[in-house]
Amino acid sequence: MPTPNPYEFADTLEPQLRETYTTLIKEAQGRIPIKERRRWADPHPMKSELCCPVCSADVPLGGDERRGEQVSCTFCGSPLTIAGKSEDDMELEEDF
Repeated sequence: MPTPNPYEFADTLEPQLRETYTTLIKEAQGRIPIKERRRWADPHPMKSELCCPVCSADVPLGGDERRGEQVSCTFCGSPLTIAGKSEDDMELEEDF
């Protein structure tokens, strides 16, 4: 059985996915260092979940939330507001 060409599959992908896929293939083949792959990663990713101040449950976030937006706790249903000075310092406050 012949070895499949991984680049043939790349031609069927959308442009952004194609670039990611071909970069991963080149890394696996040892043609480029792994650290170069990190260039498309978000340098300041937002937290994926915050702690509810009412019930201490983890409140999952979609990633596009900003300070001042209102969310609800998925466990107790409390209305909460996203607060904090920066993206790295986000926390939830009870919205009265």
